[in-house]
Amino acid sequence: AVPTLVAASAWLSLSAVSALLWPGSGDRIFGAGVLFVALWLIRDDVGRRLIRSEGLRRYNAAALLLGNFWLAVAGLTWVIVGRPEATGTYDVVVHGTFLGFAMSMIMAHAPIIFPTVLSRPLPYRPAMWVPLAVLHLGMVVRVLGALTGTFLYQIGGAMTVVSILLFAATAIHSAVDDPGILKKIGAQEFHREVDRGAVDAASQPDLALSAGADEGGQDIGAAEATGFSGAGRTGGGHAGSTRVGASRLRGQTYSVVTRV
Repeated sequence: AVPTLVAASAWLSLSAVSALLWPGSGDRIFGAGVLFVALWLIRDDVGRRLIRSEGLRRYNAAALLLGNFWLAVAGLTWVIVGRPEATGTYDVVVHGTFLGFAMSMIMAHAPIIFPTVLSRPLPYRPAMWVPLAVLHLGMVVRVLGALTGTFLYQIGGAMTVVSILLFAATAIHSAVDDPGILKKIGAQEFHREVDRGAVDAASQPDLALSAGADEGGQDIGAAEATGFSGAGRTGGGHAGSTRVGASRLRGQTYSVVTRV
């Protein structure tokens, strides 16, 4: 995969320059590169394998495949028309890339990437399918309207805007409606204060243990916490500060108290 990625990146970079120097033929070369990347992702990315699964994986796979489809449509349009100067083909290229592809990628990865970037949980909800479906249905209507020059263009454009607003509302509701959100946020703040040295966990053992609650909101006691391999108390006879760490094991977060 790495050699293919490097070759595709070089192809797109050089062809983008050629499109500036030789409009028309350079645009077709660039479009062929975009089309190649889209087909490569459809064939080798996880979407085709996970589409038969359930829950978040199926949602993620569907968003990936639909996004790659619109990238392929944009690339094919470049190959056929060269530089898209007509309103219809220009709209297909621009919105197929930045709405159909890019926005679909954002929706696909939001439950996975946003919690890491924002340090806030964003659990998957079945309602996330609604903005995804509205986005791609709106793209179909918009493209048909752009190519035929009819009022469908405005309807499709409105649908894509609504899909983005729906996605934002769904994401916010998904995060806020999480029953354990306050406990999780409190645990994250506690760990940051301990790491910064502003809080001594040894003086607040109950708070330290409760801050290490698992993702379901269930606390575990010190005896259970030290029962995991490598998570026991070390140097118990020595004085020192107590640090609370979090280790992820098979999708669950456990509290580990270690004396150093």
